[in-house]
Amino acid sequence: MEQKNLALVTGANGHLGNNLVRLLINKGIPVRASVRNIANKEPFVGLDCEVVQSDITDKQSLIKALQGVETFYAVGAAFKLWAKDPKKEIYDVNIQGTQNIVEAAAEAGVKRIVYVSSIAALNYNQLPTKESNGQNPDRRDMYYNSKNDGEKLAFELAKKHNIELVAVLPAAMIGSESFGSLNVSYNVIDLILKKEIPVDTGITLNWIDVKDVAEGCFLAATKGRNGERYILANEKCTSITDTTKIAQKLLPELKITIPKAVPKPILYLIAWFMELGGKLNGKAPLLSVKDIAMFSGLKQDFDISKARKELGFNPKKPEIAIREAMIYLNNKRIDKKQPLNKLMTLIVFFLVASTTLFGQNSKPKADSTKVFVSIETDPAFWVGTLPNGLGFDANIDFRLAKHPSLRFGILGYSGKWSGEFGKTVLLTKDYTEDNWVTQWNGIGVEAQYQFRFGLQRGGLQPGLRLQWNQFIYNQDNFKKGEANHFVITPQVGFQWFPFKKIGLYVLPWAGVQIPTLGTDKIMINGAERDTRKIMPVVTAHIGWEFKF
Repeated sequence: MEQKNLALVTGANGHLGNNLVRLLINKGIPVRASVRNIANKEPFVGLDCEVVQSDITDKQSLIKALQGVETFYAVGAAFKLWAKDPKKEIYDVNIQGTQNIVEAAAEAGVKRIVYVSSIAALNYNQLPTKESNGQNPDRRDMYYNSKNDGEKLAFELAKKHNIELVAVLPAAMIGSESFGSLNVSYNVIDLILKKEIPVDTGITLNWIDVKDVAEGCFLAATKGRNGERYILANEKCTSITDTTKIAQKLLPELKITIPKAVPKPILYLIAWFMELGGKLNGKAPLLSVKDIAMFSGLKQDFDISKARKELGFNPKKPEIAIREAMIYLNNKRIDKKQPLNKLMTLIVFFLVASTTLFGQNSKPKADSTKVFVSIETDPAFWVGTLPNGLGFDANIDFRLAKHPSLRFGILGYSGKWSGEFGKTVLLTKDYTEDNWVTQWNGIGVEAQYQFRFGLQRGGLQPGLRLQWNQFIYNQDNFKKGEANHFVITPQVGFQWFPFKKIGLYVLPWAGVQIPTLGTDKIMINGAERDTRKIMPVVTAHIGWEFKF
C-alpha cells in the first residue's frame, strides 16, 4: 500500500542521515532509509522505518528505492578530504552520484529534492559569505570541486526534468550524539580530547549541531523556495585553539594543553610528515599541505539571514554544540588505535620540542660545538608534485665549527610533474600535449661557501651541485621514454636565519642545471626529440640547523 508523504533519506546510517531519519519519524513522516550496506542495521534499531539498499553510483538501485517517494533527501555522498586517487574516489563519485540522484528521481516521479551540498561550495572572497556570492572559485581540492560542480549540475538537471530542488549547505556538524562512525568534524573534537593536535594550524571551523542541520533540511523541504540554496551554519567560526580552550575549561581532568604557535613554514613541514604517514598506512593524514594552503587563516563566517528569514532556521550557539559534543565523546571514550598516526604526532612533538629546546640552549660554550648539521627541503618541489601524489625533496648539509663558512652535503628528490611546468621545463622543448606526467628522480652532492659581510643572521652563498637526474615520460599512464643526465649546477643563494635561536632558516637561490653526460635524444611516439639541455632553477628552501 502506497504511503502518503513518504520520504527517502540516502546515507541514512551516516551522521546527518541518521539524525534526519529520527527527526522525520518524530514528526510523523513515513521514512524509507537508504544505505549501501543493508547488513548494517545497527543505527536503525528501535526506529519505525523501512531500510533499503541503494548506492548513488547505481542509478537503478536509486530508482527502485524512490518508488512512491514524495520528498527525496539526497544526503549520501563521498565525504572525505583525502584519498589515494581523489578524482576517482571523491570527484567522480559525487558528480556521477548527483546525475543519478536527479535522473532517478525524475524517472520515479519524485516531487521535491532536498540536495545536501556543503559550505565548500561557497565563495569566501567577501566575508561574511552568503548564498548570493556564488560558487567557490578555489579549485585546489577535489571534494570542494565535487560540491561546487555537483550543486550546479543538480540545479541544471532538476530544471531540465521539471523537479523542485532546494540545496542546503551545512557547516561542520557535531552534536550530543553520534549514531554511526565519527564524521570528519567529530574527529577534530575527538583529537582535541585525545591531545593529538600539538600545533596551532590557524584553521577555523564553523561548528553546528547536527540536529539543527537535520531540522534545516526538513524546513528546506517544507518552506524552501525551488531553485534556492540555504546555508545551515552559525554566523561565526571558532579556531581549533579556541575550541581547545573550551575543552580545557570543560574537562580539566584531561589536562589538555593549548596547541603551540609555530611559523607557517614549520606547519608545512609538519603537514608533509603527516602526508608521508598517510601514504604509508593508507589512511587520511591528520593534516596535509593542502589543508595549510587552503584553510590556515580562512575565516568561515556566514550571513545566515536568508535561512533564518525564509526557513525559520535558528541553530544553537556553537559553544553549546561544542560542549555537548565533548561531553558525549568523553563519556563514550572512543580510542581507536592508530600507531602510525600517533608516530606522526610524536614526530610533530619532536619538531616543536626540538625548536624550543634549541632556543633555550642557544648560547653554548665557545668550544662545545664541533659540527653544524642542517636538514632542509624545497616546499615548491613537493607542493608542485601534489596533483600527482606526494613528492619528496631533502638535503642534509654539514659545517665544521673550525671552518663555518664551508658547507657541504647530500641531496635527493623524487616526484611526478605535469601541467605547464612539466611541459616546458622537465620535458622536451617541442612538447605540447597535456596528458603527460613526468617522474623526476635525482640524487647528488653539493658544496657552498658563505660570505657574511659582517651580517649576524646569514650571508651570500655561492656553490656547486653535482647531480644525477632521471626523467621518465608517461602518457596516459604508459611509459613513453626515459632520459638520464649527469648534471652540474652552479648556484648562488642567500641563507637567512629569521629565527636564529631555534635554528630555522630560509635559503632562496638561483642556478642553472647543465646536463653534461647522458641521454641526448629520445624516441617518443615514433619521433626523435632532443632532451632539454639547460634547466634554470629559481626556488627557496627552508631548513633547520642543529649544533653538535
